[in-house]
Amino acid sequence: MAATTATKSLTADYITRFYSMLIPEAANTAWIANEAARVDSGVTTLGQVVRTLMQSPSFTQNHVIDLARMFFLTFDRAPDATYFKMGMDSLREGYTIDQVAEAALRFPGNPLSNDGLPDHATFVTTLAGRVFGPGADPGTIAYYTEQLNAGTMTRGQLLALASTLPTLNVMPAGGEIAGLAFLAGANREITKAETTFLQGGSLDARIIQALAAAGLSATGDKPALYNDPTSGTMTLFSELKEDLRWDTPAKLYTLKGASKFDVFYSTDLGLSGSIITFDPAMANGTTTLDASRMTGKGKITYIGPATQNTVFKAPLGGSDATGGTGNDIFIGNSGKDTFYITAGKDTLTGGAGDDTFVLPNSQIYLTGTVDTNTTNITDFGVGTDILDFTRLLNFKRNIDITTLSAIRATAAVGTLTALNGSITLIDNNGLWTSGNGSTLAATKPTASQVAALFGTPTATGKSVVITADTVVTADVWLIYNASEPGRITDGTSGAGGTNGPLEVFKVAEIVGSWNPSLVGFSPVPKDAINPV
Repeated sequence: MAATTATKSLTADYITRFYSMLIPEAANTAWIANEAARVDSGVTTLGQVVRTLMQSPSFTQNHVIDLARMFFLTFDRAPDATYFKMGMDSLREGYTIDQVAEAALRFPGNPLSNDGLPDHATFVTTLAGRVFGPGADPGTIAYYTEQLNAGTMTRGQLLALASTLPTLNVMPAGGEIAGLAFLAGANREITKAETTFLQGGSLDARIIQALAAAGLSATGDKPALYNDPTSGTMTLFSELKEDLRWDTPAKLYTLKGASKFDVFYSTDLGLSGSIITFDPAMANGTTTLDASRMTGKGKITYIGPATQNTVFKAPLGGSDATGGTGNDIFIGNSGKDTFYITAGKDTLTGGAGDDTFVLPNSQIYLTGTVDTNTTNITDFGVGTDILDFTRLLNFKRNIDITTLSAIRATAAVGTLTALNGSITLIDNNGLWTSGNGSTLAATKPTASQVAALFGTPTATGKSVVITADTVVTADVWLIYNASEPGRITDGTSGAGGTNGPLEVFKVAEIVGSWNPSLVGFSPVPKDAINPV
């Protein structure tokens, strides 16, 4: 569900819910009305209101957190809205946490239910296992069993005591705080997947996620950013509802096409901050744009610095990213990311989405030195990934797996024809080796070895050879037949080519799904090769 703005008619209702789930006291209507007015005027945000409540003594010192832990111990899950409200109402009515625990043990069919554990020794042993795990101290178990048998302590008192412990064997780290954030923000029980995702996260991160689960924004419906000028890192987080353009060389920054837009400017990479109008000067000196924590359907178009190394981490909604002449690092997310490769030794990780890697114009290889423009693609095939050869080969038509000509590792040296625009896939396992006997191993080819596959070219043109290992890796080579044989080399040294007018450049090193056994015919890569 997309985030919605809390209107004036609803803001007080939201804050009342937050209050009732987090504070075991009668609602302070004056405080709620004042905070609602502050949210509506943009002075504060719903996320900041929830954080204020969760940092207040009324929350931290009145057994609210203990009650949440009790759910993991007693019911083997995070607190749900219905039962938790019953417990909070009991505390408001003056019942002690011990009495609430006694009532919880009377619910049948749960790990600590009285009906399933009639004797005290079994109850204490079971509780100790849920608190400490299989290594529970036998002496501790014996001591508390004796206390129950003697009547000096009740089961409810022992459960309440166990619920004060910050670490429980049956509770993920921080599970009680994440669960409470979801009760307040989303009015529901947190799922196991959400608990795992937020494990180890900050309080602010949990609040942001919880409100987003209810379609609410923790940052006033504005994208949140945190600038660290000492490292040149700009971090974007919270929800991105609209498309963002971040053009560093042009100093052009737009949200939904508008150059004037508001952001939540954080001072602590969390919910401390305020809503202000974005100023392009905020981006001065930024070489890293980290949007990996940004949720929502909005997409980012990123253009990095022209000459500096840059790092870009994509948001959930996908991205189009272009670097400069530096050695750039792009990291995708679970959305669809398109990475436009430029000069430099770039490292690209597409992530879980269906990603496209657009190979660069061939001119950057003709002016570079050995391997200075080789791109490393770390996870090709995680999702339905695509290699786009349009810019490299200057072809406007689709290039897909049906246009691949393929030869096996036994291909004779000097017999491969470099047709203009062709893409040839070679299963190189066993073609190039090192060692012998027990040390014999397949190796990646060099540019000279790839060049040796060809006879003497007789026409100008560009083509591609992919040398693919049968397990996980592949190299993409540009075969360039130029019209000036006097300056042509095999692309490895700058002089002395042995195959006539031919240059060979390593365009990309790829780790991914190239195993021929994974597809219906061999040796074609698992994923489509298509420029559109």
